[in-house]
Amino acid sequence: MEQYQEVQRVRADKYVPTDLVTPLYCGMTNNILLGTAEEEEYVDRLLSNVRQAQPKKGKRIYWMHTIPFWSDAVKHELYFQENAQIVGCELSEVCEPDFDPERPYEAMAQRMVYHALNGSAFRRIETGIRHAKETKADGAVWFGHWGCKHTLGSAQLAKKKFEEAGIPLLILDGDGCDRSHGGEGQTATRLGAFLEMLNSGSV
Repeated sequence: MEQYQEVQRVRADKYVPTDLVTPLYCGMTNNILLGTAEEEEYVDRLLSNVRQAQPKKGKRIYWMHTIPFWSDAVKHELYFQENAQIVGCELSEVCEPDFDPERPYEAMAQRMVYHALNGSAFRRIETGIRHAKETKADGAVWFGHWGCKHTLGSAQLAKKKFEEAGIPLLILDGDGCDRSHGGEGQTATRLGAFLEMLNSGSV
């Protein structure tokens, strides 16, 4: 986890073109493979690649909640684009590496109890703000996936807190279960306008 945090710190000044699945992949491996030799090798390779990347370019977006990889509108704006990239996703930030690895049961309990997605919405929002700042994000997207009451219920609070911290936030609605409710036209309009505002410096 410390090595993954180093990846995010180094990445803050680098251009790393990305798709819409890789940030979620980091979340999967950080949960399922954490503690294995395979995960250690994966994170080591990430760090090596990021260190060799070009200097940063375009706008940097930190993503809260799942990424709608199925959305053509989101692909158009963020899929391997120089103008804007997703530089981090809250689902890949599993826990803070401040537990004692010599006490594995206590460590597992801490990871569960103090996970940013467990407990108060404030914990989740404050964690998101902190990680967004670590990646030097220009803005953030709060994806209101239909059915996730925790995400939908705290959206306006998140917008207020992110913007008080100097990070413009777009609340974007979508539905990964019934993609006919995704609102592609609205997604294209709102995400496009948000990125345009970031580029113009008017937010």
